[in-house]
Amino acid sequence: MRRPITLISLAIAMLLGLAGPAEAGGGNMLALDRIYYPVGTSESEAQQAVVFRTVKAAERAMGQEWSIYLIAEPRDWDDIRLKPDDPRIGTLALQPGSVEGTALASFAFTVPQVAEGRYILALCATTGCKPSVGDLYTSGIHVVESEAQAEILQRLDNTESRQWNLRHRLRETRRHEADLRRDIESNQDQIRNLTADRDALRTRLRALEDEPAWSSSPVPWGIALVLLAIVVVAVTRYLRPSARWEHYFEPDEDTEPGGEEPGPSITPLSVPIARASEVYDDSMWQRPKEPVDSN
Repeated sequence: MRRPITLISLAIAMLLGLAGPAEAGGGNMLALDRIYYPVGTSESEAQQAVVFRTVKAAERAMGQEWSIYLIAEPRDWDDIRLKPDDPRIGTLALQPGSVEGTALASFAFTVPQVAEGRYILALCATTGCKPSVGDLYTSGIHVVESEAQAEILQRLDNTESRQWNLRHRLRETRRHEADLRRDIESNQDQIRNLTADRDALRTRLRALEDEPAWSSSPVPWGIALVLLAIVVVAVTRYLRPSARWEHYFEPDEDTEPGGEEPGPSITPLSVPIARASEVYDDSMWQRPKEPVDSN
């Protein structure tokens, strides 16, 4: 019954996460291979870079002897208080770095026989424990009973970490998807407008290709206007009354009962007949002889 309760508590703790000062201060934690350690597991790391604020701070830290203690996780990581029964599990060595104000850290520790739970690796010197040495901060670990349990919990932690990353990427993708949809709609509107402009230009081009070449020149239009003027003048002269016919149309002397003078009385056939009687001379006309009866 103890293992299921431990697994559940460790899973809940893992979901809540380890809140360390490195997250707030922007430093580094001990370069650990994993978070879950069974009893008796050893860990070591060499040549981890550490940066100090000043050269004097680096020299002062390198002049001290540092140890690693396993302490039950406190509520405040900045207030680490070492108890007499807290085990010393390893050492931390600092060597000068290639640049002034830096150091190279090497550490090694072994997890002792302690109860399962969450612990921190406290960095302590002869002057006391500190939350950090330079930009190297205290790290947290989970102590479990067996290696199999540690492996399963580590895989579960990695799976949930990848799941969180994928969810974060999914949210970012959906946000970008909304932006892309707006861009797609805007591009579609532009495509429709450009298509309409293209069709209009093609229609104008076909109209220009079908239109005769002379229609765009002003010379044929000028010739057409001159011909039209000639036709108008000819028709006007044709419809105007001729002056040589006016003396054949004499108005009547009588007036109508209303007192108004009537218009000229025109007898179209009388004029040519009258002129024919005036011109034709019938003085030489003779009646044809009657036939003589032979009886």
